[in-house]
Amino acid sequence: MITTSLPATFSANAAQDPGPTNAQGGAIFSNGSVQITRSTFSGNSADLSGHAIFLNGGALSVENSTLSGNLGGADPALVIQNANVILTNTTIVGNSGVGLNAFSFDGTNTLDVENTIVANNGGNDCSISPSSPIGKCLLNHEEGDVVEVKAPSGTREYEILRLTTIHDQAPSPDPPTA
Repeated sequence: MITTSLPATFSANAAQDPGPTNAQGGAIFSNGSVQITRSTFSGNSADLSGHAIFLNGGALSVENSTLSGNLGGADPALVIQNANVILTNTTIVGNSGVGLNAFSFDGTNTLDVENTIVANNGGNDCSISPSSPIGKCLLNHEEGDVVEVKAPSGTREYEILRLTTIHDQAPSPDPPTA
């Protein structure tokens, strides 16, 4: 398992072909679990995929971190295969590839995104806003529903495990004092 617990910066790393990672995972390439806290990934690149992080198997937890300005080849900044993912208080902005999403999932994965910004990345952000392809499919659905999303890469099914808004997480105001 790879773990960052102190603030860390992964910057200007590159995965090139040919190389030990097969041009994948500019900053981190792992076949196991990765836990990232209070870290910044910027200016990393990969000739093929996972400009910042490439994970195959295990689990990925990213908390209080930023992925920004990572660029490279055919696939997105964050490539996850056969893993479970938790993104909490994380910002994924300004990453670019060849017209693809901010992150890509392949295999059976779960994705838990909480208080996370995904914006201004090349191609589709894969953000869950009402105007995004996934967002449009989620409209008028509830927890427990399974929705089908048709994308250029094929049809995917997503189960809605939990729905929260920023309003659900806001602290309740203090009662007025007399």
